[in-house]
Amino acid sequence: MELFNLPSNPDKAAINEIISKLNDFNLIIVGVENTNNNLTKNYGISSSAKELIGLLKARKKTKSYSMFLGILIHYQTFLNIKVLM
Repeated sequence: MELFNLPSNPDKAAINEIISKLNDFNLIIVGVENTNNNLTKNYGISSSAKELIGLLKARKKTKSYSMFLGILIHYQTFLNIKVLM
């Protein structure tokens, strides 16, 4: 198991670097911190963080799970993911 960290609003280079580092993993768990329950502010999730989650989700050989440390209301629709409770 390895731990990787990114800023809340990673740039393209950081996204590409983390995707490259995660290439050989078959299970990825993503934790998103410092979220909020304000839909008009995208729940505090930056568009680049949302893009990264989408890229990880699209990988066919990898199972990815996202954990949001905050309010879970509407995340399923907002990020097009399944929320497990």
